[in-house]
Amino acid sequence: MAHEALGRTDRALRDYTRALRRDPALTEAALNRGLLSYHEGRLDAAAADLRHALTTASSRGVLGIIHYNLALVDLARGDRPAALSNLKAASNFGYEPSGASGTSRSSP
Repeated sequence: MAHEALGRTDRALRDYTRALRRDPALTEAALNRGLLSYHEGRLDAAAADLRHALTTASSRGVLGIIHYNLALVDLARGDRPAALSNLKAASNFGYEPSGASGTSRSSP
């Protein structure tokens, strides 16, 4: 995450990839790599990582965050039905974007 904070996304992506090779169950690594890919416009890679994170996440809060971010990817891809489905799932897991109801949620 230090590379990410310093704007070194190539190194951050490499670190997340290395972590996932060692332990594919690292939800945070899959989520963060997916978010980086999304911000770089690599939507297929982002969707794949976020879907992988769904298979390893164990807490409702993290599942909500993942579904919300999948909705953003779906919107960027022009898939409104999938985006709506993921937004509903995020809501069902109790996730609301920061400021949506006057409360803020932190990321995992």
